[in-house]
Amino acid sequence: MPLCHFTAAALNAALDWLARLVTDEKEDWDLRLCAANTLLDFPRASYRPLLEALAVRQKEPDVHFTNADIEEAYVAGRDKLDWLCFENTWQ
Repeated sequence: MPLCHFTAAALNAALDWLARLVTDEKEDWDLRLCAANTLLDFPRASYRPLLEALAVRQKEPDVHFTNADIEEAYVAGRDKLDWLCFENTWQ
């Protein structure tokens, strides 16, 4: 079975785990921002306050995402499944 096939419950469980990692102040800051970027690709209402809080804490030149990026992701309101472009490499 290709990696792109998953259940909604499994995806949501993985995203919840990722959100817990992002909120953990003991974790590396860059790791937390990279993980938050992944949450941005899967916009869930419950993660938006977390992402907005992280957006204001970032400092130049190491800004991973902004409030405008968050707004764009949540306006689109759909998961960004970048790995689907690898499903058929001949296309």
